[in-house]
This record gives sequence, structure tokens and C-alpha cells, in this order.
Amino acid sequence: MAFQRRTRQPQPSAAEQANLFQNRPPTMESYREGYPRLAAFLNSEKEFTAFRHFGQVHVRLLLEKQDEIAQLEERLDQLDKNETNDFALRTRREHPRSDERRALFAELEAKVVSYDTLLDLYLRQTQWPRVKDGNAESIANWMRANKPIVARESTFLNNWDDLVAPIITTTNTQTVFDGWIAACAVLLHKLGLVKVFATSTDLLKSSNPHVVRVTKDRISIGTRLLTSILAILALTMPVVLLYSIRSIAARIKVVAVCSSGFAMFISFISQGRPIEVFSTTATYCAVLVVFLTYLPEELG
Repeated sequence: MAFQRRTRQPQPSAAEQANLFQNRPPTMESYREGYPRLAAFLNSEKEFTAFRHFGQVHVRLLLEKQDEIAQLEERLDQLDKNETNDFALRTRREHPRSDERRALFAELEAKVVSYDTLLDLYLRQTQWPRVKDGNAESIANWMRANKPIVARESTFLNNWDDLVAPIITTTNTQTVFDGWIAACAVLLHKLGLVKVFATSTDLLKSSNPHVVRVTKDRISIGTRLLTSILAILALTMPVVLLYSIRSIAARIKVVAVCSSGFAMFISFISQGRPIEVFSTTATYCAVLVVFLTYLPEELG
């Protein structure tokens, strides 16, 4: 009886063990030029996931199928009108249907199922968010600089209105501040401060020095910090003005101007509904009015 000798597996070296189970994503440049590298770039960030949904083509197909069903519907109505036996229209079980009617129902069913499937897919796509212009511009800039595919096959970026993005559920509402912080991240990247808004893992995704990587968490921290600073200024600056003004009428004008400016600023930077902007402005105005009532009537 023969026994197979068990071979001993070689043990990894200390250097190999140190590299095991480490978060070391492959860089985009490690993929071959062409569609492999383009796919790596579009998959590197959710914001860069952009595909055409061919809305106009979907509608053309739906119109085509819709008219085909309408023609079949007219044929069915004509068959019903031409039926000489009234009992045939009162029962399906007890009166055999003609071959023409059975074939028409089979064709009508196939057309309706195909139409409903395409209509359902199209209506789902209409709920997908459109790619933001800033993200589309970033993709276009990368495509211009790297030219991963031939120009003839890059035309999908010629119609930004037809590009759709994945639905990203987040509890943070994006504001103008996010764009400001992102612009600061680009400026700091040009100055060589690449780790201010990016982690080491983000920097590993690309070895191209012209590709700016940012971390959403750090952008969010920068946005919160900027929001806090502006909120403090929005409250302290009117207080300083009210203390420095002696006239009661002038103080009231300061409150009115500051409240109006606050309302316009909130409307500009946020995506809140009008009722939310109104309630926020009313609260801000109430704080200033309460503070105004505790000021002396005239400062000496």
C-alpha cells in the first residue's frame, strides 16, 4: 500500500507576513491604459460613477411599442365588432375561440409584457439623480489629460444632462460650503499639502500627482468648522454694532438689515425648504430683538 508523502508548505517571510491583510488598493495606474484604467477611475469614487441612461432612446422605444399595442388593440376591437355570435363574447370556456383571436391575444400579451418591462425600467431611471456638473467636469478633465480611450468612443461625456449617478443616501445635506472646502483642498494639493484633506489610503488609489484625492469625512469636518465660524460671526457682529450705536432707530435698522442678510445667506448656502429658511431667520431675528430690549436706551 502506497502513501503519498505530505509536503510542507513554505512559510511566508517576515516581510511577506507584514504585508498580509493590509489595505493596499491597486492604483489606477497599475491597470493597463484603455478601458481597464477608465473603469478603475470611474470605480474609484461614487461621485465618478456616471453612465448615460439614454432617456431619448428609451422614450423612442416606448413610443414604438405603445403604437404597436394600440394597433393590436384596434384589431381586437374590430374582431369584437365583426363577431356574429353574441354568445361567443359572453363566454371563454364554452365557446372555442378562433385561431385569429388566439394568435392576436398571444401577440398582444408579448407586446404588453415587453412594453411594461421597458416602461418600469425607464420610470426607475427617472428617479436616479443626475450627475452634478462639478463631478462631470472632474471626469472630463481626467479624460482630457489621460485619453484612456479613443475620442470616437468618448462621446458619452458630450451630454451631461443624460448622465446618471448612483443614489447616495447621506444624512448630511450638501451645501455651498462643501464646494468651498473642496476648492481649498485643490489649492492645498497644488501647494504640496496633499494630506490635509486626504488619508494615506486615498493617496494610494492613484500615483498621478495631478489627481486630487479628498476624504469625505475631512471635507465634512471642514464644512462644520466653517459653519461654526460663520455662525459665531453672524451673532457677534450685530451685537458689536448694536453696542456701538446710540440711536434706537438705528439699532432697529441694524436688526432689520442683519436679519435680511441672514435670510438671503441661508437661502444661498443651503438646500432647505422655504419654511425652514423662514423659521431659522425668525429665530435669529428673535435673538437680536431680545438682546436689543436689554440694551440701555442711550449710550453715553
